[in-house]
Amino acid sequence: MKVLIVDPTATMGSSLKVLLANEGYSADVINASEEAMSYCKLYDYDIIIKDFKADKDMDSYQFLHQLRSSGINTPLIMVSEQKDEKNLIELLNLGADDFVHKPFNVKELIARCRAVVRRTQGHSASAIQIGRLKIDLRRNLAEAGGQILNLTNKEYSILELLAIRKGVMISKEMFLNHLYNGMDEPEIKIVDVFICRLRKKIADATNGDNFIQTIWGRGYILHDPAEEASSNNEEVMKAG
Repeated sequence: MKVLIVDPTATMGSSLKVLLANEGYSADVINASEEAMSYCKLYDYDIIIKDFKADKDMDSYQFLHQLRSSGINTPLIMVSEQKDEKNLIELLNLGADDFVHKPFNVKELIARCRAVVRRTQGHSASAIQIGRLKIDLRRNLAEAGGQILNLTNKEYSILELLAIRKGVMISKEMFLNHLYNGMDEPEIKIVDVFICRLRKKIADATNGDNFIQTIWGRGYILHDPAEEASSNNEEVMKAG
């Protein structure tokens, strides 16, 4: 999961970035909302965490309004010491997805982030099942036939991104951004290498099932062979 933290003082953001890294998540910390907007337009984040400072924090209202007006639907969680119900309602109406009060438990915040991301991507459970393949978003691991796959952090990150957006083509550029945050990015061919290794590990664990489809010259898409077979059967029945 890739997180953007918007914190004017960077005090919370810096600490939270370290804690998120310990959980296997990457995060960018931005102080100014204007810069955060630029990052949102350039990079594909799974969720935004914004520090709401005070009752009259117009910066947060403007940021949220501009974010949604620009057509950016990235989920957003507001974090604040304020407990004013009116502020909470206004922020939710503007497009915030959740509100967490300080002081907060980091594990609870991460759990809320996962839940919001799952909900916005159409997944209500903490695990995504695709044929014999199961991606556990809570434990950051993948299983096949009850056996945990031995994936590297980057292989799992690729699989998680594909699973959360099952049926949607992910470009190689998006994978690079997701894996390296625009920092010291290797050549784009590295994505093909990761996908090749990931496919082999999945195929070995599922007796040859292939879940990752190549969209030549563009990227990759995760699909469920069983769902496709069922859809094809329905088409045959209709044609008959």
